[in-house]
Parts: sequence; structure tokens; C-alpha cells
Amino acid sequence: MKPFLLTTLLLLALNGLAGEMRAWRSRDGSQTLQAQYVAIRDNDTVVLRSGEKQNHHVPIAKLSPEDQDYLFEAETRKALGGTAEKIEGLAYRQGEILGPLEALDGSSFYLYVPKSLAHDRAVPLMLYTGPTGGKMLHIRGLIKGAEVTGWIVAVVVESDYYNSVDVNRGICNSVVQTLLDTAPVDPRRLYFAGFSAGASVSYYNEKKWKACGLIPMSTYIPPSLDPPSCDTVIISGGSDFNRYTSAWARGQIGAKAVHRFHGEGHKTAPPWMMHEAMALLETRGLQSNPYTHPQEKNRFIYSMIDWIDEFKDKEPHRAYYWVRMLKDTFRLNILQRAKLDPLFEQLNQSEQNRLYVNGLDALDRLSLSFLSTVTRESRLNYTDDALTVACIPLLQTYQHTPVIKDALLALCTPTDEPACVQPHWEE
Repeated sequence: MKPFLLTTLLLLALNGLAGEMRAWRSRDGSQTLQAQYVAIRDNDTVVLRSGEKQNHHVPIAKLSPEDQDYLFEAETRKALGGTAEKIEGLAYRQGEILGPLEALDGSSFYLYVPKSLAHDRAVPLMLYTGPTGGKMLHIRGLIKGAEVTGWIVAVVVESDYYNSVDVNRGICNSVVQTLLDTAPVDPRRLYFAGFSAGASVSYYNEKKWKACGLIPMSTYIPPSLDPPSCDTVIISGGSDFNRYTSAWARGQIGAKAVHRFHGEGHKTAPPWMMHEAMALLETRGLQSNPYTHPQEKNRFIYSMIDWIDEFKDKEPHRAYYWVRMLKDTFRLNILQRAKLDPLFEQLNQSEQNRLYVNGLDALDRLSLSFLSTVTRESRLNYTDDALTVACIPLLQTYQHTPVIKDALLALCTPTDEPACVQPHWEE
């Protein structure tokens, strides 16, 4: 086969177009064109190639609704990999939990390489550390976030509260270096997450590897470290004994941090909250990181639209938050707007959806203005009457708002006590 013909067929296959001639109709049905779909140009024009190999540049708005739906599905498949074969030559299998795998120093880790892994570029890595070692359930809880963002995720097995700081740091460094050496990881785009004492390790990892972002849950900034300068999504339970240490970190990090609350105590965040934290860090990274690939924003937008479709009926408040976020953050093409604009109009009619978005900001402000000023220490079995007073007007406003109401009620209860020894201030 001639090289030119092989290249042409390859390009057509990558775009899902080989042999795919179809009838395209104008919105009013007066015109028809037999052609192949080639590409979207300038966010509002489609390039169609007729049987005579002539390219036609057609405004998408002038196509029939059926053709626009066809284009949206085609663009989604192209952006997310669709039914493409798994990437050849990877050291790790895609779409399944692997491990424990051995790192350079003999320590181990669980790994998940997403099915949605980009074929043409290195991708971010997120490393998770637990308080008493990494477990299979931890990596399971990261899968959806990995698929939505396209990140590789790993969980360190041996990182443990009972280790010394230096031992934990050495183990994490070994796992990160192993994955830099063996997986398509972009060394400029590393993220770290963890829970409780494991989250304090993430702050050390941030300093060592100059991380792009952090997701520390229910923890503190070790006093020997300066606050991180990267984007940070802090998560804690409303009745968590570490709610004050988490809020103190929120205040120290400043504008690059946001504090999210759930309605429990000292527990790992609900999986959906972790997935959203990953998506929020990806959103911020795509806004500001100079190392992102030109196609990454487009891939992420289509991925988010696909994800929103999974929960928009059962959790419309979350869908409303993300539709607003995408519309406010990115320059959407006409196909993406055609999907999101009607959904936004529908979801915007619900007062509770609007209150949910406002409530997230209200909780973050409460963390910054009140909780972060109380103490940088943990408070076990602690009743905070002043905090309850501060929550009363918020509870009146958000008494029917999902997530927000539960978080506020938890903030009004005494803090819990740990099942093990209270985490120490690491030096």
C-alpha cells in the first residue's frame, strides 16, 4: 500500500470517518449533501468532504437538528477515544485496577490507568496516601475521577501514620519516580491527595514535586512546611475533629484554596466529592497551566458533558453547578452550547439548585471567616456554641438544600473522636 494512501486511511479512521458517507440536510430541509464529516472549525463551522473530494464549510447552525446530534456524538467519540483500541506499548493495562505493583525501592502501589487515556500526550498523575496504608478500596474510589479527567491515579500501599515522616516521604518519592519512568506521566502536572495523616503526607509531596494541585481531606499543614502555593481543594466532615485544622489550612493557602464539607465526621469524602475535586483541579489547571495540550480543554468539556448526563436526573444540583462552571469557564463550541444551554435553562428554574451553588460558597466563607480563626489544633468531642450561632441563619436559608443542609447540621454538633490515637503534629 502506498504511504500516502495509508496515511489518508489512518487519518480517516482516527476521525471515525472511513467509508462514512451520509446525507446532510439543511435546517429547513431544502438542501441535501452527500459527504463525509471531516472536522469542526472556529467552533461553529463543520468541514464536509463530498464524493468529489471537495471540502464544504457549512455553518453548524444551518444543519438539521439530527445532523447536529450526529456531530455532537462524533465529536464526543473523537475527543474521548470512543471505541478506539487500547494504546499499544503501554507498560500497564488500561481500565483495570493493577497491583500491588513494586516500586523502585521495593515499596508498592495500586494503579489505575484510565480507558480515556490520551493517545498523543503525557497526562497528569494523582498519588493518594491513606493514614494506615493504601488499600484496594482507595483506588476503587478514584476510578470515575480518573476517567473523567483522563488522569493516571495511584495509591501508595506502605505510607502509614506509624512511619516516620522521612520514611513516608521516601516511599512516595519512589512510587512517583517509578511512574515517571514507566508510564506516560507529565512531570510538570502532578497532583497529590490523601486522608487524615495520609493527607499531611500530601503536603510534603507537594513541596518535593512542585505539585499542580492538592486534595487534602481532614488534616493539617505540617508546621515545618510553608502553605502550598498550588490549587487546593480541602475536604472535611462538618463534625470532624480536624475541621479547624482543615479550615486553618484554607486560610493559610488563601485564594487558591476552597473548602468543601460533607455531613459526616472524620471520614473520607464521599466518592463523588473526590471526583468533583479532581474535576475542579483539572478545570483550574486548564485555565492556568501553560503545559496543557491544545486539545485537552475540548476533551475535558466533552467528558464533563458525558458525566453530567449520568447524574443530572438524580442530583440536579450537582449538574447545575457543573453546567454553570463549564459555561462560565470555557469558550464552548456551538455543539457544546447546544447541549448545555437548554439544560442550564431547565436546571436554573429550581431554587434549590441555585441555592446549592450559593451554599458551597457560603460554607467556604464560613470556613475562612470563622473556623480558620478558632485554632490550628484538632478539637475532639468539642461543642462550639459560637459556630452553632453562626450556622443558624445559614440553616434557615439552606434548610432544604442537598448537601449544604447536612454539612451545616454536622457543623452544629460536637466534633467526633478518632478511632485510633489522635494524629500528631509532624515535625
